[in-house]
Amino acid sequence: GNQIIIENCKYSNENYLESLIQIGGVRRGFLRVFACMDQAGFLPFEWGLIKHAGASLASLIQNRELRTHLIQSEKMAAAGRLAAGVAHEINNPLGSIKNSLFILKKSISAKHPDRSYLDLMDSEIDRVSGIIAQLYNLYKPSASEMKKVNLASVVGNVLKMLEPQISRRKIAVQNEMGKDSAKLRLSVNQVTQVLYNIILNAVQVMPLGGRLTVGCTRSNRRLELWVSDTGPGIPDDILSHIFEPFFSTKTKGTRPAEGMGMGLPLSRSLMEALGGTISVKTKVGWGSTFILNFPVKPLKREKDGSK
Repeated sequence: GNQIIIENCKYSNENYLESLIQIGGVRRGFLRVFACMDQAGFLPFEWGLIKHAGASLASLIQNRELRTHLIQSEKMAAAGRLAAGVAHEINNPLGSIKNSLFILKKSISAKHPDRSYLDLMDSEIDRVSGIIAQLYNLYKPSASEMKKVNLASVVGNVLKMLEPQISRRKIAVQNEMGKDSAKLRLSVNQVTQVLYNIILNAVQVMPLGGRLTVGCTRSNRRLELWVSDTGPGIPDDILSHIFEPFFSTKTKGTRPAEGMGMGLPLSRSLMEALGGTISVKTKVGWGSTFILNFPVKPLKREKDGSK
């Protein structure tokens, strides 16, 4: 009909004043005031009041969003300063470990059956060194060497690194990546770190078992790589905080490294540095899916240049 009834009062849905709520040139909604059915119309000064109310509401929304952004920026700056200090302290003993391993490798023949473990340790120390370098400027990661990366191969390597945790929790892994899927021009170290954080997070939320699924889909100029778990899901009151530095629900019964709350914030920072995004879909009681959205366009530039 042409009327709205609120608490037994009738209002006309044809006789109203409307003020557009616009922030930064973007329409965000509108404020609409309906007239009572018994009211002949609006007085001239009421038009001005409604416009002023709409402008005030837009200002309030903008101020709240700016305040939220400022708080988040301050948290990131504090996290960056702390990370730089931690990285500096870690870097010294890591250098000693690297040197000791170098001496150890010289004393063990390359044909020794356990030599591969030393090579693995060496490569992982280099990866940790790369992570520490990123921590020096956590939210503006330094540019790394970019090259064509097979995401399926990176996923396979990360799953192999996490095999002990996966087996211990009796988690079934469903890898839907395919052998030759998803080749992009990216930083191997950064992509490995992001996937390690996301998959480890999925493993940790399934301590009594479950299913871990990894796959990717390509559309237009984007590629989505998703990691799904059958864990408890993320409640709404926690969901809005999961990408905040030092926010973690893993504080009891876990190792300290599992409760720092830096995995997801660092992953988002690295994804942004790669020109991508990270998002999550979740349902309490059913599980969560983290989605890594990569740009496909860089591969086209590689074809135009020299290989």
